[in-house]
Amino acid sequence: MAGTGADVTYPQSSRDIFLEAPDQGAVVSLEPWGQAPRRYAFPKRNRVIAALSQSLIICEAGLRSGTFSTAVAADDLGRDLYVVPGSIFSPESMGANRLIADGACVIASEMDLEQRIALDYGVLRMVREGARRSEGRLLAALVSEPTRPDDLARYLQQGIVQVLGALADYESRGVVRRLPDGRFSLTETAYLAHGTMGASHDAEPANAGGEGGR
Repeated sequence: MAGTGADVTYPQSSRDIFLEAPDQGAVVSLEPWGQAPRRYAFPKRNRVIAALSQSLIICEAGLRSGTFSTAVAADDLGRDLYVVPGSIFSPESMGANRLIADGACVIASEMDLEQRIALDYGVLRMVREGARRSEGRLLAALVSEPTRPDDLARYLQQGIVQVLGALADYESRGVVRRLPDGRFSLTETAYLAHGTMGASHDAEPANAGGEGGR
């Protein structure tokens, strides 16, 4: 998001980003073509940045900084605001720490950040190998009604990352689908076949030699 015309590279240290934009993204600007940097343009730009996503993550911000004004705009728009705390002796952290004091969500670790992003967007940065999944219980919970991942995690008494990993796997297989409000539900096909599917996913069979039971 530029505070200049979309054809003007500013600052020059961002030249590589501007050059890659045609292939990997886009340069967005509210200013006319060829417009040089103007002080009034950047607060407008910051409000658009705040509106572009459901969540805004602040790693460092002074009290009188563009980052702080973007965070304030995001809060005004009802966006989720996540802030990494900094030293109380650093001017570059005063704005970030003020946001935390005013109620912004604290990001204290990499895991905090991963979980927040996963909850907001329904995706995982990575799925850990070897994670146990209570698949039968998870699917059974979705039979009654669509459910949010955090509610599923509480019900199953599992970590949110683990539950999202299972949901991502099921979604790729067409067993569950993510609704616009962030809840997950069984697909129609999976719902109709739930009895058979649930039996096939049980971790332990009823008896070790049950193949001839039918």
